[in-house]
Amino acid sequence: MTIDIALHELYNKVADDPDSTHEQITAVNTLVDWINGQKKSYLENHKLFAKVYILYFGQLLNYYRDVEFAQKELHKSLSDSVPHHAEWFRIIFNSIESEKFNKSIGLSNKHNLLQTYEEREADLKIVQANQSEFLRHINKWDSDKIIESLNNQISEAINKYSRYD
Repeated sequence: MTIDIALHELYNKVADDPDSTHEQITAVNTLVDWINGQKKSYLENHKLFAKVYILYFGQLLNYYRDVEFAQKELHKSLSDSVPHHAEWFRIIFNSIESEKFNKSIGLSNKHNLLQTYEEREADLKIVQANQSEFLRHINKWDSDKIIESLNNQISEAINKYSRYD
């Protein structure tokens, strides 16, 4: 149950009860006003989070085309730990870096099963000729470097954009 629903239930109980006093109704209204003020203050102090939430929610909504499912996926992502997200980012970042390197040395971007025998042989020769560089570009960035870089970027973004609205 959310705070809004709980407060709504409490308000209805007090408002519908003929034995409710003016003080009880005023007390519930005071709670409503306080919670609304806290929400407004909280959102005012977390604008960057709100912006990123909206952007990601929009991307998920565009992808899934279903509001409830997109919201569930968003909330599932928010419940994951920061290290989990950093590891996901590390895997993607390393994959992109590896693909760029592979392209730079002339490896085919076709999946192995879609390549002809000649294309596989050509790729094998390229990998053998560039073996040490090839191996350095597999999982080039470790977790510590990624986390350090992300922390720096996040801190800089907070410092730079927290005053924008």
